[in-house]
Amino acid sequence: MATPITVVSSNFLAPNPVILIMYTALLDKNLIMTVHKVNGTDRPDIFQVHREPMSLRDHLTLVDAARNPILSFRRQLITSSHKRWVVFKGKSSDSNDILFSAKRSSLIQQKRSIDVFLARNKNEDLCDFKVIRNSSLRLDDSCTIYSGNGATIIAQTHKVGAFNLDTYNVTVYPNVDQAFVVALVVILHEINIDAQDGQQLQFTGSAHNAAIYACSTFVFLHLLLYFMHKW
Repeated sequence: MATPITVVSSNFLAPNPVILIMYTALLDKNLIMTVHKVNGTDRPDIFQVHREPMSLRDHLTLVDAARNPILSFRRQLITSSHKRWVVFKGKSSDSNDILFSAKRSSLIQQKRSIDVFLARNKNEDLCDFKVIRNSSLRLDDSCTIYSGNGATIIAQTHKVGAFNLDTYNVTVYPNVDQAFVVALVVILHEINIDAQDGQQLQFTGSAHNAAIYACSTFVFLHLLLYFMHKW
């Protein structure tokens, strides 16, 4: 890629394609993901994503290999069914330190895509970057990340596994900010978790309503038979 793409820091650029593997964590309740760089037989840990204590999943932090905070993620509610992730420099939550924000492109799209807006893009008429899922399957977060509104590919991800056993194989193109790409994959992962939780709640509610209906029908038929017997 001729023009470097830097959103977080030029320290995370490389002249050649970079392969990253992102693992979801299971044993530490405050550790969301670890990110490893594939370098021959070595796979050094270069990033981690932490959940801030007592914040559920609304406040995440991306740290580097030395555990220095790079980005802070805050989830903001736009409507009851539409959320936006706002990403700040370091541990900041000051509006002056916003780097970018991301939200679902449309509530009705079959393939859930994400629009990404840099802080300087105040009008948000067009997104600065776009994440488009490669599949319409709910549990598949494999995606392609574009600069502009789908103009140039800057990274691709392939998801392996499901639910809390997810692994993402990420290819970051040359001269593209690796920390920025990792942040977008994290946001996509969190949006998918929201969708799974919502689907589960919807299923639970439907099952509950069906049980009430079945019980009411049983009582009605029982009473009907009782009165018919009396007649």
